[in-house]
Amino acid sequence: MIRLVVADDHPIVREGLKCLVEPYGDIRLVGEAIDGHDALTKARELRPDVLLRDVSMPGPHVLEVLGQPGSVTPTVAVLVLSVHPERLYAVRALRTGAAGYLTKDRSAEDLIGAIIAERQDREHLSGAAVQEGPLRVARRPRAI
Repeated sequence: MIRLVVADDHPIVREGLKCLVEPYGDIRLVGEAIDGHDALTKARELRPDVLLRDVSMPGPHVLEVLGQPGSVTPTVAVLVLSVHPERLYAVRALRTGAAGYLTKDRSAEDLIGAIIAERQDREHLSGAAVQEGPLRVARRPRAI
């Protein structure tokens, strides 16, 4: 069972993500967060396996949080969800500790695959980052 927290500042996006993951018996939504501060709190309190976090939310930016060792918990895989397909942004997220990077233009199957990949401690990239071919990144050890 994959325990998931969804963090996005738009209620309709959170509801949509919830509807996408609910049918999968292996994924259980254990919490929702409305901003960066709430995402940190929920990750610490609920200790999910995966934190699916929008890159652009009020509160601490995801790259700031990922860059602070111990800011969440070592067992949380952070999957960054973004409207930004730029290759360099994905690289920055991975280098600061994200377990994966998923653009919002992907399919529901891609989202589920990314969540499962995070739980299995495998990198997941989408959007322009993967359209350019395999991307090798020296990732920091998971410290959040």
